[in-house]
Amino acid sequence: MLQLAVPLLYTLLFCWIIFRAEKWREGLDARWLTFAFLIKVLAGCANLAIWMWVIGRGDSLNYLHDADLIYGTLRENPMHYLQLTFGWGPDNVYPEHLRYISDPLKFSWNNVEYTMVRINTILYMFTFGNAWGNVVILCFLYFLSSVWLLRNIAQFYPLHLSAAFIVLLLFPSLTLWSSGLLKEGPVLMLVQIIFGSMLRLSHRYGKSNLLVILICLVLLLFVREYYTMVLVPLLILWQIARKGQRPAWMYFSGTAVAGLLLIGIADRYSYSFNVSEIICEAQQYFILYEDDPDYTYHVFTGYELTEPLTQLPGVINNILFRPNLLHSSNIFRIYMSLELMLFWLLLIYLLLRVKGKLPALFWMWWSVAAVLLLLYGYVVTDADTMSRYRSIPQFLLLLSLLLCSPPLLTDLIKLNKKISD
Repeated sequence: MLQLAVPLLYTLLFCWIIFRAEKWREGLDARWLTFAFLIKVLAGCANLAIWMWVIGRGDSLNYLHDADLIYGTLRENPMHYLQLTFGWGPDNVYPEHLRYISDPLKFSWNNVEYTMVRINTILYMFTFGNAWGNVVILCFLYFLSSVWLLRNIAQFYPLHLSAAFIVLLLFPSLTLWSSGLLKEGPVLMLVQIIFGSMLRLSHRYGKSNLLVILICLVLLLFVREYYTMVLVPLLILWQIARKGQRPAWMYFSGTAVAGLLLIGIADRYSYSFNVSEIICEAQQYFILYEDDPDYTYHVFTGYELTEPLTQLPGVINNILFRPNLLHSSNIFRIYMSLELMLFWLLLIYLLLRVKGKLPALFWMWWSVAAVLLLLYGYVVTDADTMSRYRSIPQFLLLLSLLLCSPPLLTDLIKLNKKISD
């Protein structure tokens, strides 16, 4: 009974907060926000249920496994709980008195995966060790970041509010993967805060936005460090491009060409830098015991210099079309393939509607998405992981383009007028 009571009570509490916090909503409809939050909670619970009772393995269950072990020390050894939750040390090197817990842990405490273990262990203090309660609390925290970004869009792009609401809170694959215990949740939360802070900087609103962005970049190091590695140089370039005299695309395209040339030269003439070897090492984390029937990929050898170039067509194919209807038989993958097709069609439609020069904000986020998608295309080796990892770059592509396009409401009004006439 407690397993059901804790998440239900937290869900009701957060729904009450959404209705009562009028100033926080700033005119946004409480009913629609509550609906979106409940959808997110259902998605988070479904996400965990699938890992628990259908798949039976995965990162979510590993996080809970380690969090359960650490939380179990709280009653008899509170100091051990604090050390294991907030401590850090070399890989798999724990004090001797903690070995009884550290030995069976799935993750070492200096691993980025351990961040999710720490988060769940802390939340257990408020949910009495209830994983479903953790899901509800995390969904609410992620929901708050979406609403904060939505409020900024309402302030600076009021005509895009309805479309942005759907993208932020109701986009199916993004909602599914970013709810619950997976790392997509905290990554998306931090990226949304950076996105909102950039909007405020673009409109010269607020003085603390650079500090907020810096804090988010530091926090991303503890979840997915390569996001920070991608974002830092592109944020600097964004600052240069938005204040420069030339069109923004010239700064980003020029930097991309220069970067590729430097990588090619380093790969060709340096013994310590080999792109194929880097991809090969990263790919080992994703290699499956059996080939994925819905996903074709090349296993990198790490030796040939031209390997990344020769495999680029297959990489782009996997980014754009995997899973697809021609190869998928699983119902979930069939849905994901249909959504993927509709997503690219929507993106093309929005691009065709753009008039005039695209701002630096657009080129910044499209560059981030392109780098991430290429990275995933080279190293990911199964369709489900690709769908999950691809959800945040898809979000960045769609939202940044949406804010640069004429409001979709305009098209609907014109269509309605034509029908009426």
